Amino acid sequence: MKIDLNLLDNGLDFIIEGLKPTTRIWGKDKTESIWKYSVLNVFSGIELILKHRLKQEHWSLIFEDVSNASELKLEQGDFISVNHSNVIKRINGICNIKINDTPLNELRKLRNKFEHFEAKIEVNECKQVIANAIREVIIFWDNKIFQNSTKEQNQKFNWIKSMAFEFDTYSQNMLQKHNKKIDGILKSNSGILIHCKSCSNLSFMIYRDEARKFECFVCENAITKESFLKEIRKLELEKSKEENFSFIDYEKYNYDCPNCRNQTRVRYQPSHFLSTDEYQPDYFFCVECLHYETQSDISNREVEKELLELEKNHSPEEFLQIVKDKIKHLKEKYKNENL
Repeated sequence: MKIDLNLLDNGLDFIIEGLKPTTRIWGKDKTESIWKYSVLNVFSGIELILKHRLKQEHWSLIFEDVSNASELKLEQGDFISVNHSNVIKRINGICNIKINDTPLNELRKLRNKFEHFEAKIEVNECKQVIANAIREVIIFWDNKIFQNSTKEQNQKFNWIKSMAFEFDTYSQNMLQKHNKKIDGILKSNSGILIHCKSCSNLSFMIYRDEARKFECFVCENAITKESFLKEIRKLELEKSKEENFSFIDYEKYNYDCPNCRNQTRVRYQPSHFLSTDEYQPDYFFCVECLHYETQSDISNREVEKELLELEKNHSPEEFLQIVKDKIKHLKEKYKNENL
């Protein structure tokens, strides 16, 4: 068996291994050593991706001493590769690519403490440093690497993105970055915030404005209102057809918005796509008028309506007895369901 990894593939693998501890899926072990190796792996991966871009410009640029570069040394791996400071200088100067080195350099300094000295740092601060560096790499990849990488490499990087979006600190950084914008939209009632099905964060903005694309403030996915609704309806149709082959029945619901009467009402079931043990109630919203209500709102409204009908058609004594019987029935049902 032969290991054959180029700079880019090697870098991607390092970052993937480094990000695993930060995610909800793998991140169950929160020991100090986990975060140490996360820092070491993520930084190594970033360096390799940057060197890959230098090699695209010319292979000699990944040598620290360019005057001593040779293809034989490159093939044998017998050379001192360019250090981080010169990597950045060459990318900015020779490649004419502007990259913000501040978050990358913070990660480098933390890496050096872990690898060569001793480190005293809060876990939250460590998370912050990783998240800031990953954000810069995502920008760099999307703008300068994506078009010249293979399908498999882009799939790997999409995996990195998905792990980063699950990383709580990364999500918090992105939401904090857009905090004023989000508050302004919500206060002006020109948009509502829902869960993003791509990154699972409560960060996807539905706009009232027809011309404005719906967008996620964490993973930055964007889609038109028309396409969003088409995708939802297509998925619902597929689920309804698969109903007979699924242990979970597909529940049909009314597409008519109770506020604007358009068939633009959508149901979201976060518990079906969020990786969390916490209960997430279903909710409904209209992509046209932004009318929003939870399943609890609907249930309470139906109960209130039923009680008003009972009160209208029965005497006070009969009304109280019916309510008591209903409460007794619900208690017994709940007890049986939890046996």
